[in-house]
Amino acid sequence: MTENSTVIIKPSRPSNAVFILGQASVWQALLLAIGGLYVIYHGYMFQGFIAIIIAILTGTTRKGIEVETDAQRYRFFTLILGFRIGEWEILPNVQRVIMKYYSDLVTHGKPGRMRTDADQRYIIMFSIPNSTEGVIIHKSYGRQSALDLTYALADFLGVEAKVYDKVV
Repeated sequence: MTENSTVIIKPSRPSNAVFILGQASVWQALLLAIGGLYVIYHGYMFQGFIAIIIAILTGTTRKGIEVETDAQRYRFFTLILGFRIGEWEILPNVQRVIMKYYSDLVTHGKPGRMRTDADQRYIIMFSIPNSTEGVIIHKSYGRQSALDLTYALADFLGVEAKVYDKVV
């Protein structure tokens, strides 16, 4: 190598990604905290502190998916006070990330007052080569959040994203 040589080092893809699914229940946490303070004000210290602790846990708890490509593993976790709790699973050889729309007609009620509703959801899954089954990653009731997760996972894993949306 000569003195004037330039070495270009391309940054590698990140090997770890965390995807947070949804948000913490802020209103529920606030309601529990106010209830806890009310109970403390009326002299029930122990019950009030328990309600405040539950409020803190409720306000800081989230669900998510973590993927490590170097270690070839992924996990679904619960995030509580900054700690991710969940079992690691082996990351399959992912061919693509798929989002599918599903809808079922659900009938309920009493005779004469029956009601039929559409139960709609989006399933995000890993497609495995030479397999008729996929690995279901997440179920979402919101289209945009399902699309965001599908494209983010596909981009991170460097695979194709396929979207099978509802028929209009």
